[in-house]
Amino acid sequence: MSLLDWMMIFLKTGRELISYPKLLKSVFSAIKIKNITAEKLFEIQKNYMASLFVIDVRNTDEYYGDEGYIISSINIPMKKIIYNLKSLEKYKNNTLVIVCSIGRRSRIITRYLEFHGYFNVRNLSGGIKRWTEIGFPINVNKKG
Repeated sequence: MSLLDWMMIFLKTGRELISYPKLLKSVFSAIKIKNITAEKLFEIQKNYMASLFVIDVRNTDEYYGDEGYIISSINIPMKKIIYNLKSLEKYKNNTLVIVCSIGRRSRIITRYLEFHGYFNVRNLSGGIKRWTEIGFPINVNKKG
């Protein structure tokens, strides 16, 4: 089973292949991801908004839930990334910051995008939980 096969199964089912621990270890160590702290993202957002795109990969209920979401972020749930990959082509030369609740799903999507040639992609360390712990602004608009 290749890295791409594993990622496709994960993205379609949302579940890890627990029966393949050696594969999981090799997948997670094969691509070294780049992280960005909440503090650094906030600083960049203030100064360079046009070249930065924040993609929140939580499901829609989480995105519009009580935790809220980062202002100017777009929501593409993790499972839908594979179907929206072509729509991200126009951002391939921009910095993409991938966000989830605590950083686990966003790490996987960051690797997935890097695997597909998105080399200026970052994982938000600690996810939206870290962002809100610090007190950075969020939207809490409910989906209406």
